[in-house]
Amino acid sequence: MAQETITTQLGEEEGSSYTFYFLIAAFIIFCFFPYDWLEKMGCKKRTPRAVGRHLLVSSETQAHDIKAAIEAESSTTEAFGRQAELFSTCPSKARGGYLGEFKQGAMVPAFDACVFNPDTQCGVVNGPIQTNFGWHLIMIDERKYMENESLKTL
Repeated sequence: MAQETITTQLGEEEGSSYTFYFLIAAFIIFCFFPYDWLEKMGCKKRTPRAVGRHLLVSSETQAHDIKAAIEAESSTTEAFGRQAELFSTCPSKARGGYLGEFKQGAMVPAFDACVFNPDTQCGVVNGPIQTNFGWHLIMIDERKYMENESLKTL
């Protein structure tokens, strides 16, 4: 009975037009709004992310020597950037090894395992880690959306 009253008051055409507008609004929200917005609203599970830098060299010995040189200085982040500019074979060396923000799964498996391991500390030089590209020294500035871990920042 209530359904008949609503349909009678709105009219068949007006009731169906509301459904149409609702579907258009849903389409716009899910297609054109940034993915992060959907994550923040709880519609999507947040993918773990990290902000970091790395240094890539061809030998493990060279990686250990560079790591020791970085750790000997007082400002680890600045020292890491200088060493990356001097010795890294990756194009990111122009930015001091800075990789920006990346999602879990975006890097090669060994690199990813180091960065997203909750035991890996932020703000220190981690590695050397071997991948098919060579030997990496990794510094994590920040991690986001890690399960069983609060936000870690440098």
